[in-house]
Amino acid sequence: MTTRKKRRAKVEAHLWQPDLDAFKEQLDEFLGVFAKHTRPVAAVIPPELFKKMLFLCHPDKHNDHPWAGEVTQWLLEQRKKHV
Repeated sequence: MTTRKKRRAKVEAHLWQPDLDAFKEQLDEFLGVFAKHTRPVAAVIPPELFKKMLFLCHPDKHNDHPWAGEVTQWLLEQRKKHV
């Protein structure tokens, strides 16, 4: 790119900057509104698979490891929310 073209591109970019900034603000506002009105999609776990998951992660199977207890508790909470 020649020096003249570079200079021209800089001027054009400078002229478009206010429009670009306004667009970014509008996009941020839209994404904020969108995030407020949407929620994550909950996966549906088939009951038989859920039972196997509890069996596999239960603290009794892992010498009462804290992670096993945490995951088991989370699974049970999910079951309460979605059943």
